[in-house]
Amino acid sequence: MWLPIFTTLQTISSLALFFVVYTIYGDKSLRKHPATIIGVICGVNAVYCFMSLSNCLICPGNAEVLFAATVYFDTSEKSLLRAMNTLTYSYLSFLIFFFNAMSILESCFLYDTVWTLKNPMERPESRVKCYYLLTVVWSLISVITYSACDFNV
Repeated sequence: MWLPIFTTLQTISSLALFFVVYTIYGDKSLRKHPATIIGVICGVNAVYCFMSLSNCLICPGNAEVLFAATVYFDTSEKSLLRAMNTLTYSYLSFLIFFFNAMSILESCFLYDTVWTLKNPMERPESRVKCYYLLTVVWSLISVITYSACDFNV
């Protein structure tokens, strides 16, 4: 009952976020300091929404059968379990990466807003590069930590 409503809202949300990204990066006059960070945040958030949407749409379709047949060239029970394990871990790794990237970028944006209010004449270009680097490094660390943990104890 709730799945069609959820998927419709997720689709509208993803498309709206992609429209914001297209608007910011499509117009040269909008590609200035705070708008570029907002565009990246919206893009990461749109990918995250689309990934959660794809989980609802793909999982009932037996994706592990297609994955096992095309990657492992075998549809035995062992290959199906291996394919399901690979799909699950890769999906969760991407989900963790994009969730952390979204959270860190939003935190950096808030920090940058306060920093800009304190020092309005300082140029933000060097800070923005540090924000992107921090986002990628922290998100990769969280994915590596997730993959190093074994939750099947």
